[in-house]
Amino acid sequence: MELKDCVFELVRFRLAHKRVSVPLKETNSSFSYDLKGVSYQYFFSDVLSIPSCTGVCFYACLNTPENIAFLVENWDAFLQDRLTILFMNPSVNMFWKIAPKSHALISDAETLEQGIRSLAEQVPFV
Repeated sequence: MELKDCVFELVRFRLAHKRVSVPLKETNSSFSYDLKGVSYQYFFSDVLSIPSCTGVCFYACLNTPENIAFLVENWDAFLQDRLTILFMNPSVNMFWKIAPKSHALISDAETLEQGIRSLAEQVPFV
């Protein structure tokens, strides 16, 4: 299964769980929908980059050591409201997620890399 397919299934599941049916907009690198006046965006890319989005934002990338290192190196740029990063392994249909702004409130900077690596190891690297 490709990353895009995993993200699409996740979006479908979340909408079914909420018991809503809304039009889903698709581009080459994202899915989005509006629900009760709130915009939800699901971006996907094999390689993590710093997103700029409005509304509720999910950014899915592959669970690789390079993406984990990029997150740690650019941590401050990811401290955005309503951003959740999904690190996925499509071949085993598993992922882990982190909301950097919330995580920053409960963690200390000295153990940031160790903590993120510990989370990442819960899902096999791609």
